[in-house]
Amino acid sequence: MKSYSFYQFLKTKTGEKSDKGSFSTQAVNDPQFPIFSTDYDEISDYLEKTPYDGVSLDTYDTLFEEYKNWLNY
Repeated sequence: MKSYSFYQFLKTKTGEKSDKGSFSTQAVNDPQFPIFSTDYDEISDYLEKTPYDGVSLDTYDTLFEEYKNWLNY
């Protein structure tokens, strides 16, 4: 199992032409994003207080599921 933060996973998604890519790019460029966190609730709380333009929290949910799967490979 890998030991990476959600932010590190997002860096693999930047540049994609999709909602996931848009979300990832905004998060990577956000200086306040909790870059060391692996905790769903901590990141979710942050995103509820600091929403990203044109991206829903459903995209975050999808990415977090992908992140958990990614850690296991």
